[in-house]
Amino acid sequence: MAISIRDNLNPIVQDAQSMMVRNEVGQPGFTLTIDGKTVQAYENQTLLSVAADNGITDIPNMCDDEKLEPTATCRMCLVHIEGVKQPLPSCTTPALPGMVVTTQSDELFHIRRTNLEMLLSDHNAYCQPPCQIDCPTHIDISCCRDLFAGSSTSISQRPFDR
Repeated sequence: MAISIRDNLNPIVQDAQSMMVRNEVGQPGFTLTIDGKTVQAYENQTLLSVAADNGITDIPNMCDDEKLEPTATCRMCLVHIEGVKQPLPSCTTPALPGMVVTTQSDELFHIRRTNLEMLLSDHNAYCQPPCQIDCPTHIDISCCRDLFAGSSTSISQRPFDR
């Protein structure tokens, strides 16, 4: 999803544009902070993409696929952004100069756990968890196992009613 800032009269946008510098191939870039680490980002990048490019891999996500437009349907990649009241999905939120982003907190952990439980409550595969073979619904099984292993709930052992 490409997001362009076209409002050149807005002073907030002008400040953001003045903070951008161009890299060696001329692409506008800027810095922002993710979990206390200052990282380099480029225009039209999402927060999830910026984090991945800079080695920050602890933002869980299930619906993000580079071959598809971001949809934020799983709501697992929620992050806190300084100055924003509610957590936002990092897979659809554009990175902006000077942003301060937090990817891990107790609140985010509980929201993500609840979202995962809701996703799995309507699990549409006819398998016994944990799945031993490729999932017929193309869910990233290894990611799910990792999420279950890090969870304090017994969701991975709860049988699904079919």
